[in-house]
Amino acid sequence: AKGAAGHARGARCVRSISRAPISEPAKTSARCMEGADENPVRVSNRDKGYPAKFLAIDLGAESGRAFVGVFNDERVSLEEVHRFPNVPIVISGHLHWDVTGLFEQVKKALKLAVAKGHGDISSIGVDTWGVDFGLFRKRDNTLDLPVTYRDSRTNGMMEKVFSQIPREEIYFRTGIQFMQINSLFQLYSMKQVPGVCLDDFESLLFMPDIFNYFLTGKQVSEYTIASTSQLLNAGSRTFDD
Repeated sequence: AKGAAGHARGARCVRSISRAPISEPAKTSARCMEGADENPVRVSNRDKGYPAKFLAIDLGAESGRAFVGVFNDERVSLEEVHRFPNVPIVISGHLHWDVTGLFEQVKKALKLAVAKGHGDISSIGVDTWGVDFGLFRKRDNTLDLPVTYRDSRTNGMMEKVFSQIPREEIYFRTGIQFMQINSLFQLYSMKQVPGVCLDDFESLLFMPDIFNYFLTGKQVSEYTIASTSQLLNAGSRTFDD
């Protein structure tokens, strides 16, 4: 957790990274797509007496798919509009997610949905795996390609963190299972690389939030995906200070 990591000299730069405001689970769709607005999103098609249509982007670690969901006030029907592979890329010996390539597939899914007669989509949702994140640089807001949880950089990081912060304290604050792939240990592994300081970065977004940002221009952390990071305080429901 951010505050706990601050006890360790090697983790102090974690404090400098700002975290996007967290959207609560009950308001996820409205707040993620509207930049954390308090007002709920209105479903325009239903207001006009037509079925409501939603585009769901489901990104998995090996492939992605897109579905249009149509809700007519009684039932939801699903139509698959796109499938595509998710192939990580190796850069400087580390395994990264090709987020630019994946975003091209998201845009293709939108085009295919429209081509199939769904130009009246009310809302878009993006779902991915947890723990992985991207960092945006201060100087120009560029995104460093996220490293995948399958990369070896977190090997041995749990033990190093536990030598600085008691395991029990981290669990008391976050309440989630310890796995070396958790975002906390990924961030700590970055601090072990000579020449890397998290002070160079302005903000952190988790994988689905990156694509929401690409689509809307708004940086928002959705609560349930943030909870996979071991950076979220389970009591305060905010990133741990």
